[in-house]
Amino acid sequence: MHPSKFGQEVYARSLINYLNNAYDKISQEAVPTAHLLPTAIDKFSYFEGKYADIKNATILSKWSIDEKWVPKDGVGGRKQYMNRPALVATEAGAEMEFKFSGKAIGICIASGPDAGVIEYSIDGKPFKKKDLFTQWSGIIHLPWYIVLEEELKNKQHTIRIRMSADKNEKSKGNACRILHFLVNG
Repeated sequence: MHPSKFGQEVYARSLINYLNNAYDKISQEAVPTAHLLPTAIDKFSYFEGKYADIKNATILSKWSIDEKWVPKDGVGGRKQYMNRPALVATEAGAEMEFKFSGKAIGICIASGPDAGVIEYSIDGKPFKKKDLFTQWSGIIHLPWYIVLEEELKNKQHTIRIRMSADKNEKSKGNACRILHFLVNG
């Protein structure tokens, strides 16, 4: 059912019923009070996760910001992830950097039929590769959340991302469309 409109409506009805039943038992005179969250069990938990703006990336070569990205290949996508800014590269060798402060870094992408492979390096360490093509990329530009590195020291970092000449055998290109950086810290 997820994430179609039908599935979202099922989830919404379940939550509405739960909240109505829960609040039915509370006195009308009750006053809400703040409660402290317990100390995190895992210091690398994502409880401090947030979106970071793609416009803070430094373009080194062949990336650009498309202010109202939509698929141009006739393949659809999730409407809530279209007509919004995207940091886009479509050819091997494209390179950019992003500075962040935190314990983890990831990307929210639109992965479609031309999804490529990225190479990324944190703080000048050796590059690692990540294939952005999913099992559904051939039929839809799908929002996809990828954690690239975690359990970092909670400090300032720089990630360098470049498009590889390598690609998934099912992919039609070397594209990466970043909608958000994901930072925990």
